[in-house]
Amino acid sequence: MLNTSMQPNNQQHQQQQQQHRRPGAMPNSIVGSERCCTFKIAPEERRYRDFEMEQSRILKEIMQKTNTKIEVTTTKDGALNFCIIGKEAMLPQAKNLVLQDFQTSVTLTVSVPKSIHGRLLGPKGARLATIQDETQTKIAIPRKDEDSDIIKIVGLKGNAEMAVRSIEKYAREFAGKAVEKVTIERIYLLFITGPFNENLKRWEEMGAKVSTSGGLLPSNSDRESGHADEVTFSIVGETNAVQQVKDEIIHTYEDKKKKCTFVNIEVKKAQHKYILGPGGQNLRQLFAKTGVSVELPHESESETITLRGERSKIGPALSELYNQAHSETDDTFECETWLHKYLIGAKKTNFLDFKALGVDVKSVDDKIKLHGPPTEIENIKDIFENELQTLTKTIIRKDVRVEPRIHGFIIGRAGATVDLIREESGAYIMVPKNEEASELITLEGTSEAVAIAEEKINAIAKKYEASRKLVIDQQLHGSIIGRGGEKIRSIREKFSQVIFTFPDQGSKHNEITIVGPTDEVELCYRYLDDLHQQLQENNHQVQVPIRKDVIKYLPDAQAAIRRIKVDHRVKIDIFIPDEQSGKKKDTTTTTTNTTT
Repeated sequence: MLNTSMQPNNQQHQQQQQQHRRPGAMPNSIVGSERCCTFKIAPEERRYRDFEMEQSRILKEIMQKTNTKIEVTTTKDGALNFCIIGKEAMLPQAKNLVLQDFQTSVTLTVSVPKSIHGRLLGPKGARLATIQDETQTKIAIPRKDEDSDIIKIVGLKGNAEMAVRSIEKYAREFAGKAVEKVTIERIYLLFITGPFNENLKRWEEMGAKVSTSGGLLPSNSDRESGHADEVTFSIVGETNAVQQVKDEIIHTYEDKKKKCTFVNIEVKKAQHKYILGPGGQNLRQLFAKTGVSVELPHESESETITLRGERSKIGPALSELYNQAHSETDDTFECETWLHKYLIGAKKTNFLDFKALGVDVKSVDDKIKLHGPPTEIENIKDIFENELQTLTKTIIRKDVRVEPRIHGFIIGRAGATVDLIREESGAYIMVPKNEEASELITLEGTSEAVAIAEEKINAIAKKYEASRKLVIDQQLHGSIIGRGGEKIRSIREKFSQVIFTFPDQGSKHNEITIVGPTDEVELCYRYLDDLHQQLQENNHQVQVPIRKDVIKYLPDAQAAIRRIKVDHRVKIDIFIPDEQSGKKKDTTTTTTNTTT
């Protein structure tokens, strides 16, 4: 008798205990939250004859993976008794892993009538795949051309037996059922199923489930191209019910072939979608109301529609079809694009509630597209026409030419300036985007509103009409701005109508931009140019070399250097070469330039 446990350090003690324990008996200690699972592998089912160290290693790996304790004993006849202790949720996984490694696979067979093999496979083999996944087995069903009804199952014994039971269950379920198929022309589909498939539901209540392949609504496209257009009914259920449904389908089909006639009419292709309706609902409703089937050319540009039914019902169906075809229409109203917002509004709610009227409105180029009931569309077009006549008498459109660099001043921060002009003038103002690179600002509104807006825009353009750039070394920009911006504020007060723009810190540009009225810009330019020359004269620069043997004393001389800066009002920068990189390293704090 052999025993293996999860505590290899106490193997001798465990073996002594096991000699007095029955094969498969419960271990001595089980914690309250743990459960125990015991099972047996018969001698003929064992994968390995001898329980060697390799199998002990496998058991230890399973214990580590599932956090369980596993004990195994062998009986005199060679059977293996396993006891697994652990959390209840982990016991099935541990047992399955043990069986996979210690139990050999078996092959079982089950006899199932050939007639139900296809149903056992299921659609595209889905049912058989489900059985194999649930039982972890491999199942082989004879091919159609094989004269055999034996199904083979390969897997662990318990799993294979489970698969056999599942197959037998399906076999019993299918044994008392019949399968029939009936193929008809698609043009008679609604006569068979009913407009809303009510016959399919009734047949299911009788005990026969009916499904269709290619069960689309009737179309006359395939007949136009010379192809057959058929639909097949598959009937599954109790033998008597299946036969009754099959007979009913055939009888209805033959009866309608004799009694039905057809009429072809021409309807504009654009109106076909209103006859069809969402998901074919309008066709089904028309059939329910009149008993006449309508066939549309779904896949061609043909405008021919076929009505099929008994002669006495064709007339009423034609009237109903005409109403459906003209229940909605598409139309356009032409006018210049810039006028669209006055007719339909930015959010399509200017003065008409289009949604309430059931009309969809879209602005496309120089057209307003309308979709909805014909009567409502005609009324809207009349309203548009009257409104357009009023607009052309009261609203004008004018372009004002302004340099693109001034557009930002007209817009203002976050659009504040242009919004104020719109509010004060009542005009609609469109400033081109930067990427458009256009000089034209468009004004729309009454003559008075446009005149006011134009005057205000020209005033801003006049204010910023001149622009000059002055090149000043960026090292001197700080001297012009002053500590805390004190000096630049003084210059701005002196030239209040001028705007200065300095390059960003760290940039390589030295240009200062001056924008404003021509006279002011010229005066400011001269003033800054004179200031620049003074700064250049008062900021003479001399480079003094320092010997290497003196550099080491510089840190002790910082106080003296600071006194020199203050006493003589100069700026001193000391650079020491970096020995590793060869670059100069600034060892002092830069002070503000001073002038005399």
